[in-house]
Amino acid sequence: MIGQRQPAGEWGQLSLFLSRDVLETRYKARHGGKLSASKAREIISHLSQGREYFATAQDAAPLVKPLLQYYGVLAFARALVLYRDPQRREASLKPSHGLSATLDGGANLEEMRISVAVDGAFRELLDATKNSELITINESDHLESASFLPSDRLILQRFLQPTGGSTFSLQELLARIPDLRALFEEALGKRASCYSAFISGPSWATHISIRVNASKLGLPSTEELRSALGLQATDHVVLYENKAEILIEVGKATGTNIYAGLPPIHGHGQFSQSVIELFPGGWALSELGTRGGPGFSDTGISGSPSGLDRRGDHAKTET
Repeated sequence: MIGQRQPAGEWGQLSLFLSRDVLETRYKARHGGKLSASKAREIISHLSQGREYFATAQDAAPLVKPLLQYYGVLAFARALVLYRDPQRREASLKPSHGLSATLDGGANLEEMRISVAVDGAFRELLDATKNSELITINESDHLESASFLPSDRLILQRFLQPTGGSTFSLQELLARIPDLRALFEEALGKRASCYSAFISGPSWATHISIRVNASKLGLPSTEELRSALGLQATDHVVLYENKAEILIEVGKATGTNIYAGLPPIHGHGQFSQSVIELFPGGWALSELGTRGGPGFSDTGISGSPSGLDRRGDHAKTET
C-alpha cells in the first residue's frame, strides 16, 4: 500500500517519468501527438512533489504523516490526469478534492460518511483512468494437470463509477481493500467485503470459474453473495464448507465479450487475486481509487489486454 515503504523498483519505475525524454516518448506512444514542453513541466512537477511528500512522510510524526501522504496522493493523481488526458492542462484542473466527509457526534471513526462530488480531483482521476482495473485470467483447461501449462490473458475491467452525490462509509471502503481483509475482520469482528479468489477459464469450457475462499468469518449465503457481486440469474453459485464456486456463463452471442459478466477483481497474480463486492448502488472502484498510489505506467505489463466493461459493453483496449 502506498502508505508503506515502497520497494526501490516501484520508485525507480516512477522516476523514469521524471525524465522529459522518457515522458515524451511514452506520451507519444499513448496519444500519438507531441507533448509540449510546458505540459511536460506540469506533469514532472506534480510527480516530483508527490515523491517528496512521501519521502518526508516516511519519518514524520504519526499525526503529520497522513496529511503528507494525502498531498502526495493528490499530486500523483493530478500528474496522472494530465498524462492520460491530452486536453487537460494545469489551469483546467479543479482545485477541489472531489470528496467530503461527515462524522456525527459520538459516532465511531469507521462510521464516517464520504460523499462524492460532481467534479474535483477524485472525479478527474476516475475519468482519466476510466475507473479501470487490469487483471489476469488463467485460461488453462486443466490447471491441475502437469501436461498443461497455465495460459494467462490480461483483461481490462471498467467499473461503473459513483455518480455525484453517492455516499459510502469509511467502513465500507476499508472492507473492500484486500490487503486489510484480515485486520478489518479482526478489529471489527465483521466479514470483509472482499474475498481471496482464483479465476480461470473459459477455453474449452462454457463457464468462467471463480473459486472464492472463506475467511475465518466464513462466507455470505448464496443469495447474499450473488447480490453483493452483481451476478446474473444464469450464473451458478455453490457453497462448500470453506469456499464457494461461482460459474459465470460465457457469452455466446456474436460480438459479446465473454468476460463482461465478471464481478470486480483486484490483483494481478494468479494466486493473489480478490473478488470485491459492489458498493451500495452497484458501482465499484479500481485499486487506484480505493488505495491510492502512483499507478502511472500505462499498464505496467507489456502486451494488449482485452477490454471489457462491467456493464457488459465492449470497451476500448488500453495498452
